[in-house]
Amino acid sequence: MKPSIRTHGSLSLIRVFGNQIERARQHASLLKDRIPKGVVPILAQRNQWMIRRGPGFARAPGVSQSAVWIYEKALIPWLTKQLPKEYLQITEALGEGSGVPAKSFLHSLLQPDGLLLLARMTTMKHLLKEFSPHTIGCSSAIVPGSWTKTGESYHSAIWITPSSELGKPIRL
Repeated sequence: MKPSIRTHGSLSLIRVFGNQIERARQHASLLKDRIPKGVVPILAQRNQWMIRRGPGFARAPGVSQSAVWIYEKALIPWLTKQLPKEYLQITEALGEGSGVPAKSFLHSLLQPDGLLLLARMTTMKHLLKEFSPHTIGCSSAIVPGSWTKTGESYHSAIWITPSSELGKPIRL
């Protein structure tokens, strides 16, 4: 069998084969014209964007740049070390298949964790005063493998984050 994509209206049906890493590479390859225009590049830089938008003291020369440097050189590497090896292999495969740097997939994968840690280090009302605190949030569901026929665990999430590009919250 060969990987394939069929489009019905705005819905794309993708058929991929192999292990998770092979499927990730095939998936990205089939969507390589869409991924660079999609949410991955936005999420990859979302937390850095929010740090740079900090009010007051954060606007002082060098402060937000220093905070971004700490985020990228300390927090992201620490979060990366917490990931299973297979997740890193999947981000590499997504990068290979799409032509988008694997680092973008890694940063977008870690974006919610980074945001939650940033939110715990500061209050969102100080980080993004112009947004209502209700515009940032997450809903998720987890199904343990013992509840599924295949034994696989499933996770789904809806992430809501401010978007200056759209002028309103976006749901991911």
